[in-house]
Amino acid sequence: MKYRHKLFFCLVPLFCFFFASNLSYFSCACALKTFSIAARSSSTILPHFSKNEGLLLCDLTNKTANRLLKQAFKKKSTPTRAWENNKKLLSKIPPRLLNDKSLTYRVKPIDSIAIPTFIDIRVSGPFHKAKLAGLVGGTLLTKCLEQNLPIFTRPSQGFFHPNFSLILGEKTSTVRLTLGPDPGQIAPLVKCFETIDSLND
Repeated sequence: MKYRHKLFFCLVPLFCFFFASNLSYFSCACALKTFSIAARSSSTILPHFSKNEGLLLCDLTNKTANRLLKQAFKKKSTPTRAWENNKKLLSKIPPRLLNDKSLTYRVKPIDSIAIPTFIDIRVSGPFHKAKLAGLVGGTLLTKCLEQNLPIFTRPSQGFFHPNFSLILGEKTSTVRLTLGPDPGQIAPLVKCFETIDSLND
């Protein structure tokens, strides 16, 4: 079987599944990238392809996924709206949280042209694990509930409401915060960050 024929019989059912399932551009892109990574690392996924043919298929799949991601940003899909909310939130928090590395409680800065998929709140110094869980995690939960904003502790993204998870390290510990697509979440979370910033005083 020629390479193009094998390519046709491999990719067409995949795309038919995507469109029949009515998946978003973002979901299709994630699925294609997962397929590409898995195919590169396992010869059993593409048993009828030579090594070179398999690599070409992986490259094509990856390029297609990148194009779908661009379409997702144009269409303002749920994940991309959430990432834009992350960036807007970072622009509204107290500046020293991003700029002063000597602070016990600070936020990891990102490049101005980047689109953050999450926000890291980092705690350092003695008892950083307890401070992270009790003070930072506690502030997020209580302040959000006071402002009628649901927040959950799920280590993932893509949900409608904000979520955070704890990452405990030896020298520093981190709260990883992800927002949902609703821009109304930004104002209540700004107040959370103002409270966290006051812990440095």
